[in-house]
Amino acid sequence: MALAGFDRDTFLRDYWQKKPLLIRQGLPNYQCPIDGNDLAGLACEDDAEARLIAGRDTVWQMRNGPFNEDDFNDLPVTDWTLLVQRVDHWVEDIAALAGHFDFLPQWRIEDIMVSYAVSGGGVGPHFDRYDVFLVQGSGRREWRIGQQCDDSDDLMADQPLRLLHEFKECDRYVLEPGDILYIPPGVAHWGTALDDDCITLSVGFRAPSVAQILERWWDTLSSVLSEDQRYRDVEATLAAGNLLTAEHIEQLQALLQPVLNDGELLIQSFGELVTEPAGDYLPQSSPREVPSTDVARALDSRITVYCSDGSNILFSNGMSLRVNAASAPLLADICQCVPGGVLPTTLWTELLKASPEAASFLLSTGALLADAD
Repeated sequence: MALAGFDRDTFLRDYWQKKPLLIRQGLPNYQCPIDGNDLAGLACEDDAEARLIAGRDTVWQMRNGPFNEDDFNDLPVTDWTLLVQRVDHWVEDIAALAGHFDFLPQWRIEDIMVSYAVSGGGVGPHFDRYDVFLVQGSGRREWRIGQQCDDSDDLMADQPLRLLHEFKECDRYVLEPGDILYIPPGVAHWGTALDDDCITLSVGFRAPSVAQILERWWDTLSSVLSEDQRYRDVEATLAAGNLLTAEHIEQLQALLQPVLNDGELLIQSFGELVTEPAGDYLPQSSPREVPSTDVARALDSRITVYCSDGSNILFSNGMSLRVNAASAPLLADICQCVPGGVLPTTLWTELLKASPEAASFLLSTGALLADAD
């Protein structure tokens, strides 16, 4: 599912997380699998994460979904956009879009957001903290590329969105259906629909912050610590009287260092973090009975396998399971299966023989679904 006119090695070396890249007709003759009415219907679902944004320049308004039909009847003729997160979790053809970016780890993909806009619609000048591929589905959108940003950049006051107070334009592109624009983290960008029925599909990548990584690591660590593991004095600390000294800190470091150096806990916490479902979405688990055939990878599945130094750990939708070495290559093949697609019968049969526990785990965590038809 390679992109047209695209060189993987050049991109990873020169552009990934470094600078923007316009991929003209990366998806030639692209037919967008969703239209404005479809997206509006999704935005009315109770568990949809949707936003309606209207405005331009320095005046913006935002409403959060779910919406109803009346919400779309009062919109202005121009200058508004509808955004719905995680459309890949509902629409198989949208989920399939991720396959075009298989030169990157699929567990890094956060979700595919779809935006529908009328002429003039957009979300203003902003920057994201993650990588994103902006795929033009229908209509035309003008993208202005700006400066590299971080948390020190000033934002517009009294706005419902995180909009940049100052935007320094460096480049400007007009995207048509099938064009793709890659934006690295921190690069300012500003998109504006040039037509009605303008649809952009945003393939966003997960980039957990250091705070999130440490929080998840601590949750994992605290679950295995014993109350018997406590600070204790040694002769050098007792000799210090009422003073807190370097000897106390050395004793503290000696207590904590084995825990801090526990690589297995770090692997477990990070693997569970990066495979957690996006947002508040909870995958649907399959029945307890393990089927012999007709098993499909769920659209919302997040799975990966860690195999190194004798450790084989399967991660699925934020949970982990230690598996045997015989099942590891089979699980790696399952990770490559397309979301929504039926697993090859031979692959599933071999996994059932190598590790029934792993097969049951994938079903119970909702990564695989029985009765694929």
